[in-house]
Amino acid sequence: MGLVGAMRSTNDGETSRDDYLYREWMWSPDESDVGQFLWFVVDVEPNETVQISTEYYILGPGYELLEAGISYRNLEAGTAGRSSVTMNPEMMSKEERDAYGIETIGREEFASKAKELNISERSQKEFLASGKEEFYYAHNFVEYEVVKSGNEAPELDGNNLTEEALSKNIAYQICRSDKIVRALSGEGMDENPENLAMREKHENRINELKALQMELEGTKLTRSRSIEGVYVEYSRIIGG
Repeated sequence: MGLVGAMRSTNDGETSRDDYLYREWMWSPDESDVGQFLWFVVDVEPNETVQISTEYYILGPGYELLEAGISYRNLEAGTAGRSSVTMNPEMMSKEERDAYGIETIGREEFASKAKELNISERSQKEFLASGKEEFYYAHNFVEYEVVKSGNEAPELDGNNLTEEALSKNIAYQICRSDKIVRALSGEGMDENPENLAMREKHENRINELKALQMELEGTKLTRSRSIEGVYVEYSRIIGG
């Protein structure tokens, strides 16, 4: 029972949208061996390629935020070298579908198969409302990682400043503080004085950085200081 209980979904906070999932876990400082996982299903239409991104980070007093970065993966519902017409399951023979790992599911067995294959509620509703007699589920789809650069803000050089690099750093720090504020705004977070102090610190930082961002986006005539002056103020905010 202990193992079963440990595998139950026990996240402490969540947000779910059609294009976005957010899950939060909270751990006591005296727990040194912990773990969590998130299992989700992505629907890909025939002959389409979709990209998903995942981001993982840890928050806590002292270090505040440790990030693993953003990873990207492509999912392809199709086979290289085949035309889009040929790869339409409705236009393929049963033998062709079997050869390419496309399972044919009849309406009468759809309910049990949907549960077995963890078919999303959206796909279930679409099929049942379509009036079609067969549903197609691809097992042998193509899935691979896509490496993207530029997720991190460029390193700033006080002796060789550019507006673009400074702007990217400000935006990065706003995003970083947003993550901290969001994670520390959940139920019961104010009970820990360290959490409250960290959240207030980053709420103030966001306001200051957004004001600095607006100043930087203005013209040289509307700015109250030079780019070097903006950099000095940015360094003060981040160092505080």
